[in-house]
Amino acid sequence: MLKLIGAAAVLSGCIGIGFYKSMRLKRRCDSLEKLTLCAEHIGAEIAFSKKRIERIFAETGRKFGLEVFACAAMRIQSEGVKGAWKSSLGDYAGDMALCESDISAAELLGSGAGDFAGEEQQKGIRTAQRLLELALGAAREDYARTAKLYRSGGALCGMLAVILLL
Repeated sequence: MLKLIGAAAVLSGCIGIGFYKSMRLKRRCDSLEKLTLCAEHIGAEIAFSKKRIERIFAETGRKFGLEVFACAAMRIQSEGVKGAWKSSLGDYAGDMALCESDISAAELLGSGAGDFAGEEQQKGIRTAQRLLELALGAAREDYARTAKLYRSGGALCGMLAVILLL
């Protein structure tokens, strides 16, 4: 009886780990897609409205459901746009399942939104948006290639462990 309970625990643990890894890949794709849409929204707001960048970030965070923008909006006064965005992104990168290359692409959004004015600012935001789109394409390819592998690999490892236990 104890072996069966242990086998069930090991099997469910391995399957859970596989599904967790797969879910992280999906969350990465969703986060990058939202960040790309946010970059487009921020570019449009900066170009066509007279709102302050703090307000644009706060509204973007509410509209797209990303806390990283709300956190950055609160920090802008003390750290500046680039510093606030970088520190907020560092705080929320784990929750958003972003890898290092995704973070470096997303960091350009903060420098594009704050350091320049006029056409240079729009170029910076467009560059960040394009890099986020490239990162999204790589993330989707990664998800398509490895998500099923993680799910089935977790189940197979769990079954192997159960066989070895029994």
